[in-house]
Amino acid sequence: MNPSSITTQEIAEQDIFCFDFEKEFIVQAIQCIPMIVRYKLDTVGIKLSLAQWSRFSWFDRYQLSILACREKNEFKQYEIFLIELLKHHGWFELTRLPLIGRMPDIPAGILDLLNERLMDLGHQIDEAQWKDLTDLERFALSKLIRKDHESKNLIPALVEFGILKPPG
Repeated sequence: MNPSSITTQEIAEQDIFCFDFEKEFIVQAIQCIPMIVRYKLDTVGIKLSLAQWSRFSWFDRYQLSILACREKNEFKQYEIFLIELLKHHGWFELTRLPLIGRMPDIPAGILDLLNERLMDLGHQIDEAQWKDLTDLERFALSKLIRKDHESKNLIPALVEFGILKPPG
């Protein structure tokens, strides 16, 4: 394939991890903050608003999506890249999040909150199903069930993660 003929969408489809329920917002414009980026932001302890995200170029968003942030040395590199990017766009004050062991904190009681939401659907998730989810899947659900979050993606995420059967 000729590199000059590769489209933004093709790059994104190849490189940016996103859940199926996020794809319509992520692949072409990366207009919403992907869960993988939100996970990384929580890992380095920096809150990023949608307004800040929106000011970044497509390439900046792409970089934040694909940069590694799994190992101790990668945490610092990711944090430095993000801070420099924010400064470049005129944000010099950061909103810091509490760090607990350099992993995103999934608050206690999330499974109970999830089951409250699932009760309306006539379903429950047990501890074993919860533990079978990946860290990123549990993180995504912890974000999707918050009261201040528009939760139109909750059901598609639950279907994608094998907790609910597809409708129909």
